Amino acid sequence: MRHLFDDFNEHISNRLEKVNKLREEGINPYPYRYERKHTISEIATLDETYKIAGRVINVTNLR
Repeated sequence: MRHLFDDFNEHISNRLEKVNKLREEGINPYPYRYERKHTISEIATLDETYKIAGRVINVTNLR
């Protein structure tokens, strides 16, 4: 029977392999800067789904 820690250790090992592969390809897996393509006010007017990055300072329901 597999132990919970075995699953966790396997998960961590898989993640480390992926991170190391990205680094070997010259990709920073944890970038500290993103290129902004839209502002929040522009995204709020669209009926599409977007991913955002950054800190949430304040949440206000504008609708």
